[in-house]
Amino acid sequence: MENNQKGMLYSLSAFILWGLFPLYWTNLKNIPALEIVSHRIIWSFFFLIIFVILKKQKNELVEIFKNKKTIYYIILF
Repeated sequence: MENNQKGMLYSLSAFILWGLFPLYWTNLKNIPALEIVSHRIIWSFFFLIIFVILKKQKNELVEIFKNKKTIYYIILF
């Protein structure tokens, strides 16, 4: 697939998603913001772990969590 075709496909996909997002957001209006943020944090963590395992970078993740100073920076930002 040529770059022009890829660009058209990506832009069409983005426009479709932007068009469908309002349908998604209206379904979330009755859910408290804290619950949504909590779900995003928890699910992001699980997907990150799966991604790290699939990329075979477990050792790097373990090294990050061994250092308390690094954990504090992660929590801070």
